[in-house]
Amino acid sequence: MVETWELRARFARALGAAYGRTLPAYDTLVEVADEVNADFAARNPADAERRGGLARVTVERHGAIRLGGPTELRQAAILFSGFGMHPVGCYDRRDAPDPKPVVSTVFRPVDPIELARNPFGVLASELTTGE
Repeated sequence: MVETWELRARFARALGAAYGRTLPAYDTLVEVADEVNADFAARNPADAERRGGLARVTVERHGAIRLGGPTELRQAAILFSGFGMHPVGCYDRRDAPDPKPVVSTVFRPVDPIELARNPFGVLASELTTGE
């Protein structure tokens, strides 16, 4: 049996690896960020520990997907619930000063213990008709 947080961590790593294969500059960005974080942690161990330690700071944190409508959003909700991720917040760009036909939510853990184990979340943006 694989714990939900471990499934989420595996999914996050696989998504990051896939993104790196598509856009190699992503891997470079992650490497540079890891080096900066390691340097900071070495120079400021108490502050780094207060932030959850190097492993917590460098873990894959987020992904993003575009969805074609409510049906795909429901399917995404079902899929992400298997990883212990739930919709949090609603970001409606239709009424923004620079409106876009997009409504978004973030799927992530909501339990503080699960969030501490693996904070990975996915911004899911649903394309709308603009109405």
